[in-house]
Amino acid sequence: MLGVSFALSSYICLSGDPNPFILRFALVAWEISAPTTFLVAAVVKYALWPTALKKGKDTKALRSLRNKLQHNANVLFALSEAFLLSGL
Repeated sequence: MLGVSFALSSYICLSGDPNPFILRFALVAWEISAPTTFLVAAVVKYALWPTALKKGKDTKALRSLRNKLQHNANVLFALSEAFLLSGL
């Protein structure tokens, strides 16, 4: 969903006269995906991981570089969009 939001924002910047429906959909996509990105990263870090450790389960999947990059990069992209790139 975050990728859809970024794609729509890019389309709006590149097009000369965007459709009002696309403007509305881009804003809704951003408003849904940005907070959800933070929520998912927080749940993985502070709920799922400690619970798995307490139960003695294997946390290899949570410790993998790919998993960390997926969650932390999404947060980094959302923060950079909110504070540096867009006027949303």
